[in-house]
Amino acid sequence: MIRQNLSLLFLLLLSNVCRAQTENSKSEKVKMIAANNVKSAANNKPDFIKDSLEIYVEREMQRWNIPGVAISIIKDGKVIFIKGFGVRDIKSKAPVDENTLFQIASNTKAYTGTAIAMLQSQKRLKLADRVKQYLPYFELSDKYASEQATVRDVLCHRLGFQTFQGDFLHWDCNMTTKDLLVNLKNLQPVYPFRYRYGYTNMGFVAAGEIIKAATDTSWQDFLSSTFSFP
Repeated sequence: MIRQNLSLLFLLLLSNVCRAQTENSKSEKVKMIAANNVKSAANNKPDFIKDSLEIYVEREMQRWNIPGVAISIIKDGKVIFIKGFGVRDIKSKAPVDENTLFQIASNTKAYTGTAIAMLQSQKRLKLADRVKQYLPYFELSDKYASEQATVRDVLCHRLGFQTFQGDFLHWDCNMTTKDLLVNLKNLQPVYPFRYRYGYTNMGFVAAGEIIKAATDTSWQDFLSSTFSFP
């Protein structure tokens, strides 16, 4: 009887030891997988990032005489590369880093177009609405175009202007946005209304003012409250 009890006790102890070893083995395996994942994430960069990206950036900066640039690459929702190159101020030689702010120029058009689409989905305006419905002062040299131009027309660059036509007439001026739009009537289009595409910055200026009229807030404030910016 005593021998049987001792045998059972031994088996229980052996079972617990085996279970503990199994649990330890699982724990070590999980740790190993996690460590490998971290290592993989660190090394999971395309070869061009590891062996040639920085060389390419620095070479092209010299080639195009660019004082400073910031590069960020996102893959599968994760930042796998971020770095600043060159300087942000030629005089002070202050370096560019990952937090340096740059003007984004016509990238703002994507935000403006998206904002207009959102307002249409909210039934606060329609792409088919006439521009004059929101901007009564909107005038082009062609009276028909002035009356018929829609929100879609200004977004699609089909007011009749040639690409960049008139962009430098008011470069670095102190005219108000409204004054700039009113002055469009003095710019003679190269093409008939809706005849062909011509990249028109003033069309998106009009779109920004349409957002202001439809939301009763400025273009800047509407975008800041609608989109997340770094």
